[in-house]
Amino acid sequence: QIDQILSSKPEDRRALFDEAAGIVKYKLRKEASIKKLEEEQQNLLRLNDILSELEKQVEPLSKQAETAKVYLKNRDRLKTLDVNLFLLDSSEQRKNLVETGQKLDTAKNDLSETKNRYEKARTDYDEMNAALEILEGEIEEARNNMTRSSVMKEKLEGQIGILQEQIRSARSNDKHFHERQNSLMEEISSIQRELEKQEEEKSRIDEELQAFSAAHQEARDGSEALSGKVLALTEQIEEKKSALLTSRLVQAQSVEQEQSEAILKYREAFEAVTAEIATLNQKQKDYESEIAGMKEKLTAYDTQLRSAQAGYHSEKSRLDALTNLTERYEGYGGSVKRVMEQKASVPGIIGVVADIIKTEEQYETAIETALGGSIQNVVTQDEETAKRLISFLKREHAGRATFLPLTSIRDHREFRESGVLKEPGVIALASSLVQMEDRYRDVAESLLGRIVVTRDIDSALKLASKYRHSLRIVTIGGEQLSPGGAISGGAFRNSSNLLGRRRELEALKDKVKNFEQSAREAQVAIAKTKERRNELRTEMETIRMTLQQKFIEQNTARLNVVKEEERQKEAEGSCSSLKKETEELGNRLQDIATRKE
Repeated sequence: QIDQILSSKPEDRRALFDEAAGIVKYKLRKEASIKKLEEEQQNLLRLNDILSELEKQVEPLSKQAETAKVYLKNRDRLKTLDVNLFLLDSSEQRKNLVETGQKLDTAKNDLSETKNRYEKARTDYDEMNAALEILEGEIEEARNNMTRSSVMKEKLEGQIGILQEQIRSARSNDKHFHERQNSLMEEISSIQRELEKQEEEKSRIDEELQAFSAAHQEARDGSEALSGKVLALTEQIEEKKSALLTSRLVQAQSVEQEQSEAILKYREAFEAVTAEIATLNQKQKDYESEIAGMKEKLTAYDTQLRSAQAGYHSEKSRLDALTNLTERYEGYGGSVKRVMEQKASVPGIIGVVADIIKTEEQYETAIETALGGSIQNVVTQDEETAKRLISFLKREHAGRATFLPLTSIRDHREFRESGVLKEPGVIALASSLVQMEDRYRDVAESLLGRIVVTRDIDSALKLASKYRHSLRIVTIGGEQLSPGGAISGGAFRNSSNLLGRRRELEALKDKVKNFEQSAREAQVAIAKTKERRNELRTEMETIRMTLQQKFIEQNTARLNVVKEEERQKEAEGSCSSLKKETEELGNRLQDIATRKE
Protein backbone atom coordinates (compact mmCIF):
# COMPACT_ATOMS: atom_id res chain seq x y z
CA GLN A 1 0.00 0.00 0.00
CA ILE A 2 2.87 2.45 0.70
CA ASP A 3 4.13 1.68 -2.80
CA GLN A 4 0.67 2.49 -4.17
CA ILE A 5 0.58 5.83 -2.28
CA LEU A 6 4.01 6.77 -3.56
CA SER A 7 3.26 5.51 -7.07
CA SER A 8 3.39 8.05 -9.86
CA LYS A 9 0.35 6.47 -11.50
CA PRO A 10 -2.90 8.22 -10.48
CA GLU A 11 -4.95 5.05 -11.01
CA ASP A 12 -2.91 3.26 -8.32
CA ARG A 13 -3.50 6.08 -5.83
CA ARG A 14 -7.21 6.24 -6.80
CA ALA A 15 -7.57 2.51 -6.23
CA LEU A 16 -6.12 2.90 -2.76
CA PHE A 17 -8.51 5.73 -1.85
CA ASP A 18 -11.47 3.87 -3.35
CA GLU A 19 -10.62 0.86 -1.21
CA ALA A 20 -10.34 3.11 1.86
CA ALA A 21 -13.73 4.68 1.04
CA GLY A 22 -15.33 1.22 0.63
CA ILE A 23 -16.52 1.68 -2.95
CA VAL A 24 -14.22 -0.88 -4.57
CA LYS A 25 -16.75 -3.70 -4.43
CA TYR A 26 -19.38 -1.48 -6.06
CA LYS A 27 -17.00 -0.56 -8.81
CA LEU A 28 -16.19 -4.25 -9.35
CA ARG A 29 -19.88 -5.07 -9.53
CA LYS A 30 -20.38 -2.23 -11.98
CA GLU A 31 -17.56 -3.48 -14.16
CA ALA A 32 -18.95 -7.02 -14.04
CA SER A 33 -22.43 -5.73 -14.93
CA ILE A 34 -21.07 -3.66 -17.79
CA LYS A 35 -19.16 -6.73 -19.05
CA LYS A 36 -22.28 -8.88 -18.85
CA LEU A 37 -24.29 -6.18 -20.61
CA GLU A 38 -21.76 -6.09 -23.40
CA GLU A 39 -21.89 -9.87 -23.66
CA GLU A 40 -25.70 -9.77 -23.82
CA GLN A 41 -25.53 -7.15 -26.52
CA GLN A 42 -23.18 -9.37 -28.47
CA ASN A 43 -25.57 -12.28 -27.93
CA LEU A 44 -28.46 -10.15 -29.23
CA LEU A 45 -26.42 -9.29 -32.28
CA ARG A 46 -25.67 -12.96 -32.87
CA LEU A 47 -29.37 -13.82 -32.35
CA ASN A 48 -30.39 -11.20 -34.89
CA ASP A 49 -27.87 -12.64 -37.29
CA ILE A 50 -29.23 -16.11 -36.62
CA LEU A 51 -32.84 -14.95 -37.11
CA SER A 52 -31.98 -13.29 -40.38
CA GLU A 53 -30.14 -16.39 -41.47
CA LEU A 54 -33.07 -18.59 -40.44
CA GLU A 55 -35.47 -16.38 -42.37
CA LYS A 56 -33.30 -16.93 -45.39
CA GLN A 57 -33.38 -20.69 -44.78
CA VAL A 58 -37.17 -20.98 -44.27
CA GLU A 59 -37.85 -21.90 -47.87
CA PRO A 60 -34.96 -24.37 -48.13
CA LEU A 61 -35.94 -25.75 -44.76
CA SER A 62 -39.51 -26.31 -45.89
CA LYS A 63 -38.15 -28.31 -48.78
CA GLN A 64 -35.89 -30.15 -46.39
CA ALA A 65 -38.91 -30.73 -44.12
CA GLU A 66 -40.74 -32.40 -46.98
CA THR A 67 -37.65 -34.43 -47.66
CA ALA A 68 -37.44 -35.24 -43.94
CA LYS A 69 -41.06 -36.39 -43.90
CA VAL A 70 -40.32 -38.68 -46.81
CA TYR A 71 -37.21 -39.82 -44.97
CA LEU A 72 -39.18 -40.45 -41.77
CA LYS A 73 -41.76 -42.42 -43.72
CA ASN A 74 -39.06 -44.47 -45.39
CA ARG A 75 -37.26 -44.76 -42.08
CA ASP A 76 -40.38 -46.17 -40.42
CA ARG A 77 -40.78 -48.57 -43.30
CA LEU A 78 -37.11 -49.50 -43.08
CA LYS A 79 -37.49 -49.92 -39.34
CA THR A 80 -40.40 -52.29 -39.90
CA LEU A 81 -38.35 -54.21 -42.44
CA ASP A 82 -35.39 -54.21 -40.07
CA VAL A 83 -37.61 -55.58 -37.30
CA ASN A 84 -38.90 -58.29 -39.59
CA LEU A 85 -35.38 -59.04 -40.72
CA PHE A 86 -34.27 -59.08 -37.10
CA LEU A 87 -37.06 -61.50 -36.23
CA LEU A 88 -36.04 -63.72 -39.12
CA ASP A 89 -32.41 -63.45 -38.09
CA SER A 90 -33.41 -64.05 -34.48
CA SER A 91 -35.26 -67.22 -35.46
CA GLU A 92 -32.30 -68.35 -37.50
CA GLN A 93 -29.96 -67.44 -34.65
CA ARG A 94 -32.11 -69.37 -32.18
CA LYS A 95 -31.95 -72.36 -34.50
CA ASN A 96 -28.22 -71.92 -34.83
CA LEU A 97 -27.99 -71.46 -31.07
CA VAL A 98 -29.82 -74.75 -30.50
CA GLU A 99 -27.54 -76.50 -32.99
CA THR A 100 -24.51 -74.86 -31.43
CA GLY A 101 -25.74 -75.90 -27.99
CA GLN A 102 -26.10 -79.47 -29.19
CA LYS A 103 -22.64 -79.33 -30.71
CA LEU A 104 -21.36 -77.83 -27.47
CA ASP A 105 -22.96 -80.64 -25.46
CA THR A 106 -21.45 -83.17 -27.86
CA ALA A 107 -18.07 -81.46 -27.59
CA LYS A 108 -18.38 -81.41 -23.79
CA ASN A 109 -19.23 -85.10 -23.78
CA ASP A 110 -16.32 -85.80 -26.13
CA LEU A 111 -14.08 -83.69 -23.91
CA SER A 112 -15.30 -85.54 -20.81
CA GLU A 113 -14.74 -88.91 -22.49
CA THR A 114 -11.33 -87.77 -23.72
CA LYS A 115 -10.42 -86.59 -20.22
CA ASN A 116 -11.62 -89.91 -18.77
CA ARG A 117 -9.60 -91.82 -21.37
CA TYR A 118 -6.63 -89.59 -20.66
CA GLU A 119 -6.95 -90.13 -16.89
CA LYS A 120 -7.35 -93.86 -17.45
CA ALA A 121 -4.38 -93.90 -19.82
CA ARG A 122 -2.40 -91.84 -17.32
CA THR A 123 -3.36 -94.23 -14.51
CA ASP A 124 -2.48 -97.24 -16.69
CA TYR A 125 0.81 -95.56 -17.59
CA ASP A 126 1.61 -94.92 -13.92
CA GLU A 127 0.68 -98.51 -13.02
CA MET A 128 2.72 -99.90 -15.92
CA ASN A 129 5.62 -97.63 -15.02
CA ALA A 130 5.43 -98.76 -11.38
CA ALA A 131 5.21 -102.38 -12.52
CA LEU A 132 8.13 -101.74 -14.87
CA GLU A 133 10.18 -100.36 -11.99
CA ILE A 134 9.28 -103.41 -9.89
CA LEU A 135 10.21 -105.71 -12.79
CA GLU A 136 13.46 -103.83 -13.33
CA GLY A 137 14.22 -104.23 -9.64
CA GLU A 138 13.41 -107.95 -9.84
CA ILE A 139 15.50 -108.25 -13.01
CA GLU A 140 18.36 -106.43 -11.31
CA GLU A 141 18.02 -108.70 -8.27
CA ALA A 142 17.91 -111.72 -10.59
CA ARG A 143 21.04 -110.47 -12.35
CA ASN A 144 22.77 -110.04 -9.00
CA ASN A 145 21.66 -113.52 -7.96
CA MET A 146 22.83 -114.86 -11.31
CA THR A 147 26.16 -113.11 -10.84
CA ARG A 148 26.50 -114.51 -7.32
CA SER A 149 25.47 -117.94 -8.60
CA SER A 150 27.97 -117.65 -11.43
CA VAL A 151 30.70 -116.71 -8.97
CA MET A 152 29.70 -119.60 -6.69
CA LYS A 153 29.56 -121.90 -9.70
CA GLU A 154 33.00 -120.75 -10.77
CA LYS A 155 34.33 -121.32 -7.25
CA LEU A 156 32.77 -124.79 -7.13
CA GLU A 157 34.06 -125.53 -10.62
CA GLY A 158 37.47 -124.32 -9.45
CA GLN A 159 37.29 -126.59 -6.42
CA ILE A 160 36.18 -129.45 -8.66
CA GLY A 161 39.09 -128.68 -10.95
CA ILE A 162 41.41 -128.62 -7.96
CA LEU A 163 40.11 -131.97 -6.77
CA GLN A 164 40.32 -133.40 -10.27
CA GLU A 165 43.84 -132.04 -10.62
CA GLN A 166 44.69 -133.49 -7.21
CA ILE A 167 43.30 -136.82 -8.37
CA ARG A 168 45.32 -136.57 -11.58
CA SER A 169 48.33 -135.50 -9.53
CA ALA A 170 47.82 -138.40 -7.16
CA ARG A 171 47.53 -140.75 -10.09
CA SER A 172 50.56 -139.16 -11.69
CA ASN A 173 52.45 -139.40 -8.40
CA ASP A 174 51.36 -142.99 -8.05
CA LYS A 175 52.59 -143.66 -11.57
CA HIS A 176 55.73 -141.69 -10.81
CA PHE A 177 56.23 -143.69 -7.63
CA HIS A 178 55.71 -146.91 -9.56
CA GLU A 179 58.14 -145.74 -12.22
CA ARG A 180 60.58 -144.65 -9.52
CA GLN A 181 60.12 -147.94 -7.75
CA ASN A 182 60.66 -149.84 -10.99
CA SER A 183 63.74 -147.71 -11.70
CA LEU A 184 65.09 -148.38 -8.23
CA MET A 185 64.26 -152.04 -8.60
CA GLU A 186 66.13 -152.07 -11.90
CA GLU A 187 69.06 -150.28 -10.24
CA ILE A 188 68.91 -152.74 -7.37
CA SER A 189 68.75 -155.61 -9.86
CA SER A 190 71.69 -154.13 -11.74
CA ILE A 191 73.63 -153.72 -8.49
CA GLN A 192 72.60 -157.22 -7.45
CA ARG A 193 73.76 -158.54 -10.83
CA GLU A 194 77.03 -156.68 -10.36
CA LEU A 195 77.25 -158.09 -6.85
CA GLU A 196 76.45 -161.51 -8.19
CA LYS A 197 79.26 -161.10 -10.72
CA GLN A 198 81.54 -160.00 -7.91
CA GLU A 199 80.28 -162.86 -5.79
CA GLU A 200 80.92 -165.20 -8.66
CA GLU A 201 84.39 -163.70 -9.01
CA LYS A 202 84.80 -164.08 -5.28
CA SER A 203 83.52 -167.66 -5.46
CA ARG A 204 85.93 -168.34 -8.25
CA ILE A 205 88.69 -166.86 -6.17
CA ASP A 206 87.50 -168.88 -3.20
CA GLU A 207 87.54 -171.97 -5.33
CA GLU A 208 91.02 -171.11 -6.43
CA LEU A 209 91.91 -170.59 -2.78
CA GLN A 210 90.39 -173.94 -1.96
CA ALA A 211 92.15 -175.43 -4.96
CA PHE A 212 95.41 -174.12 -3.66
CA SER A 213 94.62 -174.88 -0.01
CA ALA A 214 96.26 -178.23 -0.40
CA ALA A 215 99.37 -176.53 -1.52
CA HIS A 216 99.01 -173.99 1.24
CA GLN A 217 102.39 -174.63 2.49
CA GLU A 218 103.92 -174.26 -0.86
CA ALA A 219 101.87 -171.22 -1.80
CA ARG A 220 101.94 -169.42 1.56
CA ASP A 221 104.05 -166.74 -0.01
CA GLY A 222 101.37 -166.19 -2.75
CA SER A 223 98.36 -165.97 -0.31
CA GLU A 224 99.03 -162.37 0.53
CA ALA A 225 98.94 -161.47 -3.17
CA LEU A 226 95.58 -163.18 -3.58
CA SER A 227 94.11 -161.37 -0.52
CA GLY A 228 95.27 -158.07 -1.97
CA LYS A 229 93.59 -158.95 -5.23
CA VAL A 230 90.29 -159.63 -3.38
CA LEU A 231 90.51 -156.31 -1.56
CA ALA A 232 91.30 -154.55 -4.83
CA LEU A 233 88.27 -156.07 -6.50
CA THR A 234 86.06 -155.17 -3.53
CA GLU A 235 87.38 -151.60 -3.63
CA GLN A 236 86.63 -151.40 -7.36
CA ILE A 237 83.04 -152.53 -6.71
CA GLU A 238 82.55 -149.95 -3.98
CA GLU A 239 84.07 -147.19 -6.12
CA LYS A 240 81.70 -148.03 -8.97
CA LYS A 241 78.82 -147.90 -6.50
CA SER A 242 80.08 -144.55 -5.22
CA ALA A 243 80.38 -143.10 -8.74
CA LEU A 244 76.88 -144.31 -9.56
CA LEU A 245 75.46 -142.81 -6.37
CA THR A 246 77.31 -139.53 -7.00
CA SER A 247 75.86 -139.29 -10.52
CA ARG A 248 72.38 -139.99 -9.21
CA LEU A 249 72.86 -137.41 -6.42
CA VAL A 250 73.91 -134.72 -8.91
CA GLN A 251 70.93 -135.58 -11.07
CA ALA A 252 68.58 -135.45 -8.07
CA GLN A 253 70.00 -132.08 -6.97
CA SER A 254 69.51 -130.73 -10.50
CA VAL A 255 65.91 -131.94 -10.47
CA GLU A 256 65.41 -130.31 -7.03
CA GLN A 257 66.74 -126.97 -8.38
CA GLU A 258 64.44 -127.20 -11.39
CA GLN A 259 61.50 -127.94 -9.06
CA SER A 260 62.33 -124.86 -6.94
CA GLU A 261 62.42 -122.63 -10.01
CA ALA A 262 59.14 -124.11 -11.29
CA ILE A 263 57.49 -123.58 -7.88
CA LEU A 264 58.63 -119.93 -7.85
CA LYS A 265 57.27 -119.40 -11.37
CA TYR A 266 53.91 -121.03 -10.56
CA ARG A 267 53.61 -119.06 -7.30
CA GLU A 268 54.23 -115.79 -9.16
CA ALA A 269 51.60 -116.77 -11.72
CA PHE A 270 49.18 -117.66 -8.88
CA GLU A 271 49.75 -114.32 -7.13
CA ALA A 272 49.34 -112.38 -10.39
CA VAL A 273 46.06 -114.16 -11.19
CA THR A 274 44.85 -113.62 -7.60
CA ALA A 275 45.60 -109.89 -7.89
CA GLU A 276 43.72 -109.74 -11.20
CA ILE A 277 40.75 -111.54 -9.62
CA ALA A 278 40.73 -109.06 -6.71
CA THR A 279 40.81 -106.13 -9.17
CA LEU A 280 37.97 -107.62 -11.22
CA ASN A 281 35.91 -108.30 -8.09
CA GLN A 282 36.38 -104.70 -6.93
CA LYS A 283 35.45 -103.39 -10.37
CA GLN A 284 32.35 -105.60 -10.34
CA LYS A 285 31.34 -104.22 -6.93
CA ASP A 286 31.86 -100.67 -8.19
CA TYR A 287 29.68 -101.37 -11.21
CA GLU A 288 26.97 -102.91 -9.01
CA SER A 289 27.06 -99.83 -6.76
CA GLU A 290 26.88 -97.52 -9.78
CA ILE A 291 23.91 -99.46 -11.19
CA ALA A 292 22.15 -99.20 -7.82
CA GLY A 293 22.75 -95.43 -7.89
CA MET A 294 21.41 -95.27 -11.45
CA LYS A 295 18.11 -96.71 -10.24
CA GLU A 296 17.67 -93.73 -7.90
CA LYS A 297 18.73 -91.36 -10.70
CA LEU A 298 16.20 -92.89 -13.08
CA THR A 299 13.46 -92.46 -10.48
CA ALA A 300 14.43 -88.80 -10.01
CA TYR A 301 14.63 -88.20 -13.77
CA ASP A 302 11.26 -89.88 -14.28
CA THR A 303 9.74 -87.64 -11.59
CA GLN A 304 11.29 -84.61 -13.29
CA LEU A 305 9.93 -85.76 -16.66
CA ARG A 306 6.41 -86.27 -15.32
CA SER A 307 6.44 -82.90 -13.56
CA ALA A 308 7.77 -81.16 -16.68
CA GLN A 309 5.20 -82.87 -18.91
CA ALA A 310 2.35 -81.97 -16.54
CA GLY A 311 3.56 -78.37 -16.32
CA TYR A 312 4.03 -78.23 -20.09
CA HIS A 313 0.50 -79.45 -20.86
CA SER A 314 -1.02 -77.12 -18.26
CA GLU A 315 0.86 -74.00 -19.37
CA LYS A 316 0.48 -74.93 -23.08
CA SER A 317 -3.29 -75.08 -22.64
CA ARG A 318 -3.27 -71.66 -20.98
CA LEU A 319 -0.97 -70.31 -23.71
CA ASP A 320 -3.20 -71.63 -26.50
CA ALA A 321 -6.29 -70.19 -24.83
CA LEU A 322 -4.65 -66.81 -24.26
CA THR A 323 -3.23 -66.77 -27.80
CA ASN A 324 -6.71 -67.47 -29.14
CA LEU A 325 -8.14 -64.63 -27.03
CA THR A 326 -5.39 -62.28 -28.21
CA GLU A 327 -5.76 -63.14 -31.87
CA ARG A 328 -9.55 -62.72 -31.72
CA TYR A 329 -9.22 -59.51 -29.63
CA GLU A 330 -11.56 -60.79 -26.93
CA GLY A 331 -12.41 -58.08 -24.39
CA TYR A 332 -12.40 -55.34 -27.03
CA GLY A 333 -15.44 -53.61 -28.45
CA GLY A 334 -17.24 -55.13 -31.41
CA SER A 335 -16.21 -52.30 -33.71
CA VAL A 336 -12.54 -52.75 -32.74
CA LYS A 337 -12.80 -56.48 -33.43
CA ARG A 338 -14.28 -55.82 -36.85
CA VAL A 339 -11.51 -53.34 -37.64
CA MET A 340 -8.75 -55.72 -36.51
CA GLU A 341 -10.28 -58.46 -38.66
CA GLN A 342 -9.32 -56.28 -41.64
CA LYS A 343 -5.65 -56.11 -40.63
CA ALA A 344 -4.59 -58.73 -43.12
CA SER A 345 -6.30 -56.94 -46.02
CA VAL A 346 -5.57 -53.36 -44.92
CA PRO A 347 -1.79 -52.87 -44.59
CA GLY A 348 -2.10 -49.53 -42.83
CA ILE A 349 -3.53 -51.02 -39.61
CA ILE A 350 -0.81 -51.19 -36.94
CA GLY A 351 -2.86 -52.36 -33.96
CA VAL A 352 -4.63 -51.18 -30.84
CA VAL A 353 -2.86 -49.05 -28.23
CA ALA A 354 -2.45 -52.09 -25.96
CA ASP A 355 -0.46 -53.78 -28.74
CA ILE A 356 2.16 -51.06 -29.17
CA ILE A 357 3.00 -50.25 -25.55
CA LYS A 358 4.06 -52.33 -22.58
CA THR A 359 4.97 -51.65 -18.97
CA GLU A 360 6.09 -53.44 -15.83
CA GLU A 361 3.49 -55.56 -14.09
CA GLN A 362 3.36 -53.29 -11.04
CA TYR A 363 2.31 -50.33 -13.22
CA GLU A 364 -0.26 -52.11 -15.42
CA THR A 365 -3.27 -51.12 -13.30
CA ALA A 366 -2.18 -47.48 -13.20
CA ILE A 367 -1.51 -47.31 -16.96
CA GLU A 368 -4.81 -49.01 -17.86
CA THR A 369 -6.63 -46.58 -15.56
CA ALA A 370 -4.82 -43.66 -17.17
CA LEU A 371 -5.65 -44.85 -20.68
CA GLY A 372 -9.26 -45.68 -19.95
CA GLY A 373 -11.16 -46.28 -23.18
CA SER A 374 -8.16 -45.05 -25.17
CA ILE A 375 -6.54 -48.43 -24.67
CA GLN A 376 -8.86 -49.71 -27.44
CA ASN A 377 -8.00 -46.93 -29.87
CA VAL A 378 -6.71 -48.22 -33.20
CA VAL A 379 -3.31 -46.96 -34.37
CA THR A 380 -3.05 -46.56 -38.16
CA GLN A 381 -0.24 -45.64 -40.50
CA ASP A 382 -1.96 -42.54 -41.85
CA GLU A 383 -5.27 -40.63 -42.09
CA GLU A 384 -6.21 -42.37 -45.33
CA THR A 385 -6.24 -45.73 -43.57
CA ALA A 386 -8.38 -44.29 -40.76
CA LYS A 387 -10.80 -42.81 -43.32
CA ARG A 388 -11.05 -46.13 -45.13
CA LEU A 389 -11.80 -47.98 -41.88
CA ILE A 390 -14.43 -45.44 -40.85
CA SER A 391 -16.15 -45.99 -44.20
CA PHE A 392 -15.97 -49.72 -43.56
CA LEU A 393 -17.65 -49.35 -40.15
CA LYS A 394 -20.41 -47.19 -41.65
CA ARG A 395 -20.95 -49.59 -44.51
CA GLU A 396 -21.12 -52.60 -42.22
CA HIS A 397 -23.10 -50.82 -39.48
CA ALA A 398 -20.38 -52.11 -37.13
CA GLY A 399 -20.33 -49.21 -34.66
CA ARG A 400 -17.76 -46.54 -33.99
CA ALA A 401 -14.03 -46.62 -33.21
CA THR A 402 -11.31 -44.07 -32.50
CA PHE A 403 -8.26 -44.03 -34.74
CA LEU A 404 -4.81 -42.59 -34.08
CA PRO A 405 -2.98 -41.95 -37.38
CA LEU A 406 0.78 -41.70 -36.88
CA THR A 407 0.99 -38.91 -39.46
CA SER A 408 -1.37 -36.62 -37.54
CA ILE A 409 -0.81 -37.47 -33.89
CA ARG A 410 1.64 -34.95 -32.47
CA ASP A 411 2.20 -34.01 -28.85
CA HIS A 412 2.92 -30.29 -28.89
CA ARG A 413 2.03 -29.61 -25.29
CA GLU A 414 4.75 -30.16 -22.74
CA PHE A 415 4.13 -30.91 -19.09
CA ARG A 416 4.99 -27.57 -17.55
CA GLU A 417 4.57 -28.45 -13.88
CA SER A 418 8.06 -29.94 -13.57
CA GLY A 419 8.01 -29.46 -9.80
CA VAL A 420 5.23 -32.03 -9.54
CA LEU A 421 7.65 -34.86 -10.27
CA LYS A 422 9.67 -33.94 -7.18
CA GLU A 423 6.68 -34.10 -4.82
CA PRO A 424 6.52 -36.90 -2.18
CA GLY A 425 4.78 -40.05 -3.39
CA VAL A 426 5.08 -39.16 -7.09
CA ILE A 427 6.58 -41.94 -9.22
CA ALA A 428 6.71 -40.38 -12.70
CA LEU A 429 4.61 -39.33 -15.65
CA ALA A 430 2.63 -42.23 -17.07
CA SER A 431 4.34 -41.85 -20.46
CA SER A 432 7.76 -42.50 -18.92
CA LEU A 433 6.57 -45.80 -17.39
CA VAL A 434 5.75 -47.42 -20.72
CA GLN A 435 8.01 -48.81 -23.43
CA MET A 436 7.35 -48.68 -27.16
CA GLU A 437 9.08 -48.22 -30.49
CA ASP A 438 10.33 -44.71 -31.17
CA ARG A 439 7.79 -44.15 -33.95
CA TYR A 440 4.97 -44.60 -31.41
CA ARG A 441 6.39 -42.11 -28.92
CA ASP A 442 4.00 -39.30 -29.99
CA VAL A 443 1.01 -41.59 -29.47
CA ALA A 444 2.15 -42.47 -25.94
CA GLU A 445 2.90 -38.85 -25.10
CA SER A 446 -0.46 -37.64 -26.40
CA LEU A 447 -2.31 -40.22 -24.29
CA LEU A 448 -0.14 -40.37 -21.16
CA GLY A 449 2.23 -37.40 -21.28
CA ARG A 450 0.27 -35.22 -18.81
CA ILE A 451 -0.87 -37.90 -16.36
CA VAL A 452 0.96 -38.19 -13.03
CA VAL A 453 1.38 -41.60 -11.35
CA THR A 454 1.59 -41.73 -7.53
CA ARG A 455 2.15 -44.52 -5.05
CA ASP A 456 -1.16 -44.23 -3.18
CA ILE A 457 -4.32 -42.19 -2.92
CA ASP A 458 -3.07 -40.15 0.06
CA SER A 459 -0.15 -38.86 -1.98
CA ALA A 460 -2.53 -38.18 -4.87
CA LEU A 461 -4.96 -36.19 -2.68
CA LYS A 462 -2.18 -34.05 -1.23
CA LEU A 463 -0.77 -33.42 -4.69
CA ALA A 464 -4.18 -32.52 -6.14
CA SER A 465 -4.90 -30.13 -3.26
CA LYS A 466 -1.54 -28.42 -3.60
CA TYR A 467 -1.99 -27.80 -7.32
CA ARG A 468 -5.67 -26.71 -6.98
CA HIS A 469 -7.06 -29.86 -8.67
CA SER A 470 -5.53 -28.95 -12.01
CA LEU A 471 -3.76 -32.27 -12.58
CA ARG A 472 -4.90 -35.66 -13.77
CA ILE A 473 -3.49 -38.21 -11.33
CA VAL A 474 -3.65 -42.01 -11.15
CA THR A 475 -2.34 -44.31 -8.42
CA ILE A 476 -0.76 -47.74 -8.63
CA GLY A 477 -3.92 -49.14 -7.04
CA GLY A 478 -6.11 -47.78 -9.86
CA GLU A 479 -7.61 -44.64 -8.26
CA GLN A 480 -7.97 -41.62 -10.53
CA LEU A 481 -8.20 -37.90 -9.69
CA SER A 482 -9.44 -35.74 -12.55
CA PRO A 483 -8.95 -31.98 -12.98
CA GLY A 484 -11.76 -30.21 -11.16
CA GLY A 485 -11.73 -32.56 -8.16
CA ALA A 486 -13.54 -35.72 -9.35
CA ILE A 487 -12.21 -38.96 -7.80
CA SER A 488 -12.72 -42.46 -9.23
CA GLY A 489 -11.80 -45.65 -7.44
CA GLY A 490 -12.90 -48.89 -5.82
CA ALA A 491 -12.42 -52.57 -6.58
CA PHE A 492 -10.43 -52.92 -9.79
CA ARG A 493 -11.98 -55.66 -11.88
CA ASN A 494 -10.22 -56.15 -15.14
CA SER A 495 -10.77 -59.67 -16.32
CA SER A 496 -9.65 -58.79 -19.84
CA ASN A 497 -6.22 -57.52 -18.71
CA LEU A 498 -5.66 -55.96 -22.14
CA LEU A 499 -2.33 -54.34 -21.27
CA GLY A 500 -0.90 -57.33 -19.40
CA ARG A 501 -2.04 -59.84 -21.98
CA ARG A 502 1.14 -59.56 -24.07
CA ARG A 503 3.32 -59.82 -20.98
CA GLU A 504 1.41 -62.87 -19.80
CA LEU A 505 1.79 -64.39 -23.28
CA GLU A 506 5.57 -63.93 -23.16
CA ALA A 507 5.70 -65.31 -19.61
CA LEU A 508 3.66 -68.37 -20.62
CA LYS A 509 5.87 -68.90 -23.69
CA ASP A 510 8.93 -68.83 -21.43
CA LYS A 511 7.30 -71.28 -19.01
CA VAL A 512 6.30 -73.63 -21.82
CA LYS A 513 9.81 -73.40 -23.27
CA ASN A 514 11.37 -74.08 -19.85
CA PHE A 515 9.08 -77.06 -19.21
CA GLU A 516 9.81 -78.38 -22.70
CA GLN A 517 13.54 -77.96 -22.12
CA SER A 518 13.28 -79.65 -18.71
CA ALA A 519 11.35 -82.58 -20.21
CA ARG A 520 13.87 -82.89 -23.06
CA GLU A 521 16.79 -82.81 -20.59
CA ALA A 522 15.09 -85.47 -18.43
CA GLN A 523 14.51 -87.68 -21.50
CA VAL A 524 18.14 -87.28 -22.59
CA ALA A 525 19.34 -88.01 -19.04
CA ILE A 526 17.12 -91.11 -18.85
CA ALA A 527 18.39 -92.35 -22.23
CA LYS A 528 22.02 -91.73 -21.27
CA THR A 529 21.56 -93.37 -17.87
CA LYS A 530 19.94 -96.45 -19.40
CA GLU A 531 22.65 -96.59 -22.05
CA ARG A 532 25.32 -96.38 -19.35
CA ARG A 533 23.50 -99.05 -17.33
CA ASN A 534 23.46 -101.37 -20.35
CA GLU A 535 27.17 -100.69 -20.89
CA LEU A 536 27.88 -101.54 -17.24
CA ARG A 537 25.85 -104.73 -17.50
CA THR A 538 27.83 -105.70 -20.62
CA GLU A 539 31.05 -104.90 -18.76
CA MET A 540 29.87 -106.98 -15.78
CA GLU A 541 29.11 -109.91 -18.09
CA THR A 542 32.59 -109.56 -19.61
CA ILE A 543 34.08 -109.41 -16.10
CA ARG A 544 32.10 -112.52 -15.13
CA MET A 545 33.48 -114.45 -18.10
CA THR A 546 36.97 -113.13 -17.38
CA LEU A 547 36.64 -114.11 -13.70
CA GLN A 548 35.62 -117.59 -14.71
CA GLN A 549 38.74 -117.88 -16.87
CA LYS A 550 40.91 -116.35 -14.13
CA PHE A 551 39.54 -118.77 -11.52
CA ILE A 552 40.54 -121.64 -13.79
CA GLU A 553 44.01 -120.12 -14.24
CA GLN A 554 44.26 -119.59 -10.46
CA ASN A 555 43.30 -123.19 -9.72
CA THR A 556 45.72 -124.44 -12.39
CA ALA A 557 48.54 -122.36 -10.88
CA ARG A 558 47.66 -123.60 -7.38
CA LEU A 559 47.67 -127.23 -8.56
CA ASN A 560 50.98 -126.70 -10.35
CA VAL A 561 52.48 -125.31 -7.14
CA VAL A 562 51.15 -128.25 -5.11
CA LYS A 563 52.38 -130.76 -7.69
CA GLU A 564 55.85 -129.20 -7.95
CA GLU A 565 56.13 -128.98 -4.15
CA GLU A 566 55.35 -132.69 -3.92
CA ARG A 567 57.96 -133.41 -6.60
CA GLN A 568 60.42 -131.21 -4.73
CA LYS A 569 59.79 -133.20 -1.57
CA GLU A 570 60.40 -136.40 -3.52
CA ALA A 571 63.64 -134.97 -4.95
CA GLU A 572 64.73 -133.86 -1.46
CA GLY A 573 64.00 -137.37 -0.16
CA SER A 574 65.96 -138.91 -3.02
CA CYS A 575 68.89 -136.56 -2.35
CA SER A 576 68.88 -137.42 1.35
CA SER A 577 68.75 -141.14 0.60
CA LEU A 578 71.55 -140.87 -1.96
CA LYS A 579 73.67 -138.77 0.42
CA LYS A 580 73.20 -141.40 3.10
CA GLU A 581 74.18 -144.22 0.74
CA THR A 582 77.19 -142.17 -0.42
CA GLU A 583 78.31 -141.72 3.18
CA GLU A 584 77.94 -145.46 3.82
CA LEU A 585 79.99 -146.28 0.70
CA GLY A 586 82.62 -143.79 1.78
CA ASN A 587 82.84 -145.50 5.14
CA ARG A 588 83.16 -148.90 3.50
CA LEU A 589 85.86 -147.64 1.12
CA GLN A 590 87.73 -146.19 4.08
CA ASP A 591 87.42 -149.53 5.85
CA ILE A 592 88.76 -151.36 2.78
CA ALA A 593 91.67 -148.93 2.56
CA THR A 594 92.43 -149.60 6.21
CA ARG A 595 92.35 -153.36 5.67
CA LYS A 596 94.69 -153.03 2.67
CA GLU A 597 97.18 -151.28 4.83
